[in-house]
Amino acid sequence: MPRLVSRAEFARLCKVSKAAITKACAKSLAAACQADRINVDHAAAVAYRKVRDAAADAAPTPHKKPARTRRRAPTAPRKTTRKKPPAPTEARPKAEPGEPAATDDELDAYAGMLRPLVERFGTSRTFLDWLKASKEIELIRARKLENDETEGRLISRDFVATHVVKLVDACWRRLLQDAPKTIARRIYALAKTQEPVESAERVVTEIIASLLEGLKTTAAKLVRNA
Repeated sequence: MPRLVSRAEFARLCKVSKAAITKACAKSLAAACQADRINVDHAAAVAYRKVRDAAADAAPTPHKKPARTRRRAPTAPRKTTRKKPPAPTEARPKAEPGEPAATDDELDAYAGMLRPLVERFGTSRTFLDWLKASKEIELIRARKLENDETEGRLISRDFVATHVVKLVDACWRRLLQDAPKTIARRIYALAKTQEPVESAERVVTEIIASLLEGLKTTAAKLVRNA
């Protein structure tokens, strides 16, 4: 992933003015430019930095001229005034007890956690662009969910937990508690009269269907009124 920086930041890296970088973007740095950014890993950008570093190393260090001392006319002696002692400065607040300074191992651990971010995004500007894009995606997603809920295409989690789950749980209890008793008594009565197996199957089907039909009707009503 290319490391993109602004022209001002690239100018600071090369120790030149922003105007010089703007001028170079039209010539030697043109291949490394992407919109208003510069790819610092591009060959053109690397070559430009090498040239600037070499020029900075070759430049002679300017010597300062010795300052001239000016002769001053003699002045009348001044009265010595007694200086007031300086006001006591406030003591620097001490660290809160129980909060020791970070050790070298802790600092190395923090650096290890930040290193993957630096390797992935390269520069702070690229990281900020990624954060901004992620924020926009989340805002769009939240707005879409709100529209789906307003237009009835989405049901809230609280509604499902409060009504639908409780309805299914009630039907489950009836299937395990009430239905077995009713089915056993009906089958026992059919067996006494020597009714065929098909009759027993129809009875079991009717009992279970009546429970599920009630569940279906109640759930449909809840969804309509949601």
